Formats: sequence, C-alpha cells, structure tokens
Amino acid sequence: MKEFFEYFIKYLFSTIITALSLILLIATYYKSEIVYDGNLRDYYIQYFIVSLLLFIFSVISFFLNQEAKKNILTFFSSIFLVLYTLDISLFFYDMYKVKKTKTKISKFEDKKNFDQRSRLEVYEELKKNDPTYVITLSPQNYINDDLDILPLSGISNSPSIFCNESGYYSVYLSDRFGFNNEDNDWNNETIDFLIVGDSFAQGACVNRPNDITSILKKLSGKNIINIGYGGNGPLIEYAALREYSSIRKVKNVIWLFFSNDINDLNSEYKNKILKKYLKDKNFSQNLAFKQNIIDELALKKLNSLKKKEEKKKNFDFYGFLKLNNLRDLIQFKENKNFDQIKKTLSFAKELIEQKNGNFYFIYLPSFDEINSKKISSDKLSMDKIIEQLEIKNVNIYDFIKQKKNSLDFFPYQKQGHYSKFGYKEIGQKIFNEIF
Repeated sequence: MKEFFEYFIKYLFSTIITALSLILLIATYYKSEIVYDGNLRDYYIQYFIVSLLLFIFSVISFFLNQEAKKNILTFFSSIFLVLYTLDISLFFYDMYKVKKTKTKISKFEDKKNFDQRSRLEVYEELKKNDPTYVITLSPQNYINDDLDILPLSGISNSPSIFCNESGYYSVYLSDRFGFNNEDNDWNNETIDFLIVGDSFAQGACVNRPNDITSILKKLSGKNIINIGYGGNGPLIEYAALREYSSIRKVKNVIWLFFSNDINDLNSEYKNKILKKYLKDKNFSQNLAFKQNIIDELALKKLNSLKKKEEKKKNFDFYGFLKLNNLRDLIQFKENKNFDQIKKTLSFAKELIEQKNGNFYFIYLPSFDEINSKKISSDKLSMDKIIEQLEIKNVNIYDFIKQKKNSLDFFPYQKQGHYSKFGYKEIGQKIFNEIF
C-alpha cells in the first residue's frame, strides 16, 4: 500500500489534478454557453475561476517535491472528508425533520382530523371508486424530457388532487385546459383578469371558493381565469401567458410572484422549447389546440409517478457526490439571475400593453419573510425591477407584515402556502387596490 501511495504521488498526482481541472473547465463551458446560451454566465464565472486556478496549480505541482505533494494531498483529503461528512449528516437530518413533521405538524394541529396519507395514497384510494381522478402534474415534470411539445398545464376536465397543508387534500375539477377554473369561464370571449403564477395562483392546498381567483370573482363579479401551476417559474409563466392570452381578449393580467420562482428560472433555461419564447416573440406551441396530446403525456407521467416517489425515499448517491445537501444549506446551488427575470417581465408587460391591457405584479411573501424582522433581499431586488420597468403593483408584503396576526396567513402558523384566512385577506387587498 505504501509503495502504491509513493507511486501515486510521484507519477499520477499531478496528471490527475490536471485532467480534473480540464474536465471541470469543459463542463463549465458546456453548461454556461451551450445549455444556458450564456444567460447564466455571471453565475458560472465562479466555476471558470476555480477550474482555471486548479489548472494553474496542477501545472505547478509537476515541479513540487514528494513531501510537498503529500502535504497537499492530506490537506485536500481532510477537506473532502469534512464536506462529505457534513452532507450525509444533513441528509439524515432532513429525514428526521420529515418524520417529525408527519408525527407533529404543529402545536395547533388536531391530529385526529389531519389526513397524514401521502398524495399518492389518496390517489390510489380515490381512483378505485372513480378512475377519472388524477394528480396535479406541474410543467416542471417535463422540463428534462425530449418532447415535441412542452405542456404548460395539467390534465383537462378531471378531479385533480392537489396538496394538503391544513389537514385535508384539496381537490378541484380542472377546466378544458387543465387549470383550476370553472370550465364555462372560458366560454366568454373576453377575460377581465388573467392571473399568472405558480401554486399560489393555482390555489394551493385550499378548495374553491377559498383560492384567490374564486375570491376575486365573488368580490368583483367579473370573468377571472387563472393559468397558474405549481412549480412554475418566470419563463414558464411567460410562456403560459403567451399561449393562453392569445385565444381570448384579455383586459388585465395579474402576475403573482413567489420568491422561489427566482430559482425555478435556472431549470427552465435548460429547455429548448421554453428558450424559443424569449428568442422569437411570434413563437407558439398552440397548446390550446393540443390538449388531447397534453392529457396523454400527463397520463403517461402518472403511470411512472409511483416509482419516482419510491425513489425519492432512497439515498441520492449522485446528489451526494455533488454535495447537494450542503450546497442547498449555503444557497450556493442556485443562481438568482435577476437580469433574466427583468427581461422576462419586460416581455410580459410589453405583450399585454400591445393588446391595450393592464399589467400588474404582486410579490407574495413566504413564511420566513413574514417571520423575519428584516426585509428579504429577494423582495428588495424585485422591487427595484418593478420600479425600473414601471409596472403597477400591490404591496402584499407590507400588508401582511403590519398585521398582528400575520402568521395566521399560513396553515397552523408554519411554513407553506397560505391558509383560507390568508387567501381571503390577500384577495380582499388585491380587490381594493386594483378593481
């Protein structure tokens, strides 16, 4: 063993370091310039610097003596050991948190009435009596698939199982395009307000009429439709706006924005179809006329869902190699590219204003933002963008912050989507400011 170590230090150490630095450099270039078309260059510059420094070091190492190489190898080995020990510790800690959450949601929870089944378990049970039941499938499910079309909605005309944060699983009957609306709302030639966004726009974890769209419809008496879907980021939201605002006359658009939408943009830029919406303002998939294809693709996804859910429970070795748990902790994994968000929002505003419509932006704060004494950097960055683009907006952030019962906006005063109370209050605020 000692002889092998000596041989490794003398003949292989420098060569391996050189090879690794070149692989890292090539991989970084591929990600930055080919996968993301240079859109995330500011983020990948740190990897360029690391790979370049590593390459310079590898060249220098050819001229170092044996003892120096041994010390360097020991140093880096110790660092790697510490990093991977921390990462696997975080994995087990996450498992502990999940288990703790299932057994004790919060001090306010009525355990007897809280449905602790998984969404998949609910789905399997409900479809025994009614095979039309489906599970909501985010467009994010298709991001990495090589498809001719990219669905931006769910399965149409189906009872859709959504999520559970208040003790019950929310279920809605999807419309003709797979969104959470009354289907006959699409019969009108004019949409008074079109709501764009992610799960908050979709009405996460509450039933109608407790979602924002239903609340605004009741208060205003106007025709309001939402095309939001869980997991959506700015680029998918813009693409959905392009697709579904083209089939009806739209007077107003309300863009509901949640802070995690910022990170969603990174995965969206990988998709070749989504990038076309930014490169060509006339590009369209004509999804409104391809719902049968979307339904077929979604049903195929559902058939493989169980296997994927089981896989999630297992240890992710590839993610372990990438130190995903540690990177998530220090928020290094995701790049917050506000320049691209600004570009996407400017395109959306331009699209609606060309149709003589009004464009509104609403930043929805998270539990952590409301619970924190400091204003979040994400909120400050988005405020700056909205000001620069001169977009009309409603300040929901300060509205909730100023409430004495601000944590009641969230189910059981815990992290998640909004409660019935939260959606109602926010809906009333939007109505007062815009309508």
